[in-house]
Amino acid sequence: MKFDMKPQDKAFLKLAEAVAAGEGSSKDRAELELMMQDDPELEMEFVQFQRNLRDERLAEFWSVAVRVMVGTACPEEVKQIESLRTSDPKRWEKYLAALAFVDEMASRHDSANSLKTEPMPSHVRQKLLSELRPETRSTSSKSK
Repeated sequence: MKFDMKPQDKAFLKLAEAVAAGEGSSKDRAELELMMQDDPELEMEFVQFQRNLRDERLAEFWSVAVRVMVGTACPEEVKQIESLRTSDPKRWEKYLAALAFVDEMASRHDSANSLKTEPMPSHVRQKLLSELRPETRSTSSKSK
């Protein structure tokens, strides 16, 4: 299936991609602004494009971060996350907070699994059940 676009739509997409990714020049940004002033629908498209790009990048970040946390990341992914310490301190803090949460949940799971529970002795269970049954309770209270 062939997908044809108008030349101005192709130009808009090319500019929008470059500007949204932070790679557009000042000339690119100015040209994009002019296009959006001429067609307000393009501005809405650009806002949606930016939102989608931001969401995609965030999803990619968390995907890599989780792989690093659980030890399944490749060395490049580990370096990518570790580089956030200097390149993006806010995202690094989010990663550390998520890592602390995962560690806390894992320690709770480990401590819950390490508890040894002894089964209730059968004579105690029978006594409790007899006390909880309505018909038994009423007859036992009458005998008292």
